[in-house]
Amino acid sequence: AAATAGPGMAMGRQRSGPNSTPQYAMPQTTPASVAGVLECVRVLGTEVKGIPPEARVIALPLDDPIEVGRSHQLGFFESLLQAEPQWLSFISRTHCRVQLLHGSPGAAAGVAAASAPAGSKYWLWVENLSSNPVFVRGRPLAKGKGDSVLDGDTLAFVAVGTTGEETTFLELRLRRARYNSGG
Repeated sequence: AAATAGPGMAMGRQRSGPNSTPQYAMPQTTPASVAGVLECVRVLGTEVKGIPPEARVIALPLDDPIEVGRSHQLGFFESLLQAEPQWLSFISRTHCRVQLLHGSPGAAAGVAAASAPAGSKYWLWVENLSSNPVFVRGRPLAKGKGDSVLDGDTLAFVAVGTTGEETTFLELRLRRARYNSGG
């Protein structure tokens, strides 16, 4: 039986047996309600290709804001970072709020963002709710600030050491959901 793990996510049955490690949280989504995903494309200490595709995405419904963090995608970050769990302390329980939107980022009221490239229909508004950094397109996003992520852009979780050195330990890329036939 699956336990609910946050908007669009659930902990699936974890495989057991000698050849089953590591174990990953499996999302539970309704394809018709998901327009895009944040897909893990880089995680420190783990080969992303070895993670099942469905276990490395956060489903994004269109127009509905969702909070991203350890309290909202239960097991997701723990699964991805199981090879190097020390990085979990740099992901807040509620790290950021994201909202997948349709149209041009510049057209949204109150959003100061770069113009969407021709043909871009979906984009993500990201607001950092944490004192832990989050990087949008390689740039830090301060607590309380927001920025847009276009299709193919990245959202990264970064640890800042005591001497100021930065370590990007997890990177997610925005893409359209593959099973969404809407346009």
